[in-house]
Amino acid sequence: YLKQILGLARVGLESNESSRVQFAQADLERVKLLFTICEAGQVKNSYVRRLLFCSSVVALSLLILYWAVARQEECGITVLASICMHLHNMKNFALLGAGTAIGTWLSFSLRRQELSFADLAVLEPDRLEPPYRVFFMIGLSTIIGLLMFSGAVTVGIGSVTGYDGLHRHGTWAFLFGLLAGVAERTLGNAVVRRGQEFVAVVGGGATQDAGKKGT
Repeated sequence: YLKQILGLARVGLESNESSRVQFAQADLERVKLLFTICEAGQVKNSYVRRLLFCSSVVALSLLILYWAVARQEECGITVLASICMHLHNMKNFALLGAGTAIGTWLSFSLRRQELSFADLAVLEPDRLEPPYRVFFMIGLSTIIGLLMFSGAVTVGIGSVTGYDGLHRHGTWAFLFGLLAGVAERTLGNAVVRRGQEFVAVVGGGATQDAGKKGT
């Protein structure tokens, strides 16, 4: 590739003739296309393997955590009884995170089916490495899950609401995590929008309280 680019530079830059410059530019586009055809598969598959490894490790760890918490129905130590009870009630969040990790891996393969020449240098605009991307997405899905778990947001899939799904249905929690990971582009916007609505409500309430005290 470097030899080809060097030849193009000699043709296009060592002469003031516009025809030679245009020829070099056209040939440069051909070299870029050839480079993309030959190297895009290797670049994409390398990133997919790294993302798959990170997603698999995180998902497996969360599944083991879910299995351990699900088996621990009761704690022998009285001081830890309350903590164990809360962990058991929220065990489906481990399935939610595991599903999100796998969905994040699927998302890249679904979104970036074809790569351009510029994409080979920067696969993702946010430039997050696979481990940080997986944990970032789990954090976002956990926020949405907490909103549904607490009843602050009432949404669902099919006939099961988010509240019931995270409390009683492990399969639902895993499916929601998968969908959240696949929809990673819109999940961040959804969390930001909910945060802005919450802050607006709190700010409005504070202003109204101040107005009542003033009167």
